[in-house]
Amino acid sequence: MTSPSPKRKRHLPTLDSLGSLREDGSRRAMHPAEVSGKWTRLRNITFAVLIVVLVALPWVRIGGKPAVLLDIPGRHFYLFGAVFGAEHSYLTFFGLTGLGFGLIFLTSLVGRTYCGFFCPQTVFIEGIYRRVERWFEGKATDRRKLEQRPWDAEKVLRRGGKWVAYIVISLGLAHVVLGYFVPVREMAKLVMDRPSAHPEAFAWVMGVTALVAFDFGWFREQFCTILCPYGRLQGALIDDDTIHVGYDTKRGEPRGKVTDPSAGACVDCFRCVEVCPTGIDIRNGGAQLECISCLACIDACDEVMLSVDRAPGLVRQDSEKGFAGLKKRIWRPRVLVYAVLGVIGVVVLGLSLRRVEPFDVALLRGKGLPYSLQGEEVENVLRLRVKASRATRVRVTADAPGATSVLVPIPEVAVTADQATEVPVLLRGPRGVFDGTRHVTVTARDEQGHEVEAQAVMLGPDVGAAPSASAR
Repeated sequence: MTSPSPKRKRHLPTLDSLGSLREDGSRRAMHPAEVSGKWTRLRNITFAVLIVVLVALPWVRIGGKPAVLLDIPGRHFYLFGAVFGAEHSYLTFFGLTGLGFGLIFLTSLVGRTYCGFFCPQTVFIEGIYRRVERWFEGKATDRRKLEQRPWDAEKVLRRGGKWVAYIVISLGLAHVVLGYFVPVREMAKLVMDRPSAHPEAFAWVMGVTALVAFDFGWFREQFCTILCPYGRLQGALIDDDTIHVGYDTKRGEPRGKVTDPSAGACVDCFRCVEVCPTGIDIRNGGAQLECISCLACIDACDEVMLSVDRAPGLVRQDSEKGFAGLKKRIWRPRVLVYAVLGVIGVVVLGLSLRRVEPFDVALLRGKGLPYSLQGEEVENVLRLRVKASRATRVRVTADAPGATSVLVPIPEVAVTADQATEVPVLLRGPRGVFDGTRHVTVTARDEQGHEVEAQAVMLGPDVGAAPSASAR
C-alpha cells in the first residue's frame, strides 16, 4: 500500500514574490477555485458575447464585403462596410491614438477592468480553456491532487484528453485568425485542399495553433505577469482616486474566527486567494502587478460574509481614499487630460474617414520620355490609374490651362472591383506653356457622384529642373 499523501501546505502570497512562483523560483500551476456571484455572471456574459463576435466577424458581410478583412496581398482592408487601401495607412495612427488614450482613460477611472473583462487573454482562458480543464480534471482540489499524483493510466487519460481538446480548439481559433486575412470562401477551399498545395497558409495555421495552445493551455497568467507591459504601466496611470478591487483593512483587521469578539470582519478563510487566477492575496493591497481585476475575490468574499451573517463588501471596488474613509474624486485633471486626448484622436479619425473616397486615382507619366517636342509644341502623355473597391463606371475629364489640346480618348471607363484601370490623357500646347509652372487637373467621377482629382506638372524643355518621371 502507498502511504497517504501529506496535507497540502498552504501558500501565502506576499508583495515581494509572484503568486505563481515557488520559493525556489519554479512555476506553481494555478488552479483557481470555482466561484459564483454577480461579477462572475457578468464576466461570463461578456466572455460569451466577445467570443461569438470574434468568431463570427469574418463570416459577416456588409454591402457584399467582409465586415473585417485585412487583405494584405491585395493591399485592401475592409472594416464594417468601408474599404481602405495602403495609402490610408496613416489612419492607423489616429485609430490607435484614440484606442490607446481610451484605455488609459478607462484605467485611470476603474483600474485594470479591461484585463479582467475584455482582454482576449482572459476571455479565451476563462471562457473556454479553463472550462475544458474542469471538464477533464474536475474542480480545483481535484486538479491539485491530479497534479501531485504519479503518472498512472487515469492521469494520462485526463491530461491527454484535455490537451487533445486544447489542440482541436486551438486549431479552430487558428482558422478564425486566418479568416481575418483570407476571405472565408477562399479559406474553405484551402482547408479542403491538400496542405502541400498551400504550404504558406498551412504553415501559418499550424504555427498559430501551436502558439494559441501553448499560451492559453499552459503559459496563461505568465503572459500577464511577465510579458504584458500594461500591468507595469498601471502604476503610472492610477492614483488614490482610481477605483480598483481592494480589501477594507479598517473593517477586516485583525483577522480571526467568527466566534472571536475582538477580531475584525475577515475570518481568514483564504477563499479570496483560492479563486484568484494569478494567485495573489488581495488583502496585501489591490494595486498589485498580478491583479487583473477579474473581481472573483469580491464574489468569493461576499459569499463567505453572507454565510456568517456579516455585511458583504469587505473586498470591493473602491479607491484608496474610499478605503481610508475619505471622499474620492471621479473627475480630476489627469482623467480630463486623458479624455480630451482620446476624444481628439477619435475626432481626427472620424474627420479623416469622411475624406476617404470610394475609389482612388493616381496620375502617372507615360512610359518613356516625360515629354516630346514637335517644333514649338510640346506633348505630354499621362496615365490616370483608377482603382475602386466595387465595380463602377467612372467618367474622366481633364483641364490644362494654356494647352491647345486636351484629349481623353476614353472619357468613360468601366472599373472592375479591386483591379486597377488606366485611362490615357494627352496634352499638347505651346512650348512656353509647358515651363513647369502650370498643372493639369484630371477629375474622375463615379456613378454615385463621388469626385476625385489628381494633378501633375506640365513638363517641357524649358523647365528649370530636370523633369521627374513621376507625376505624383
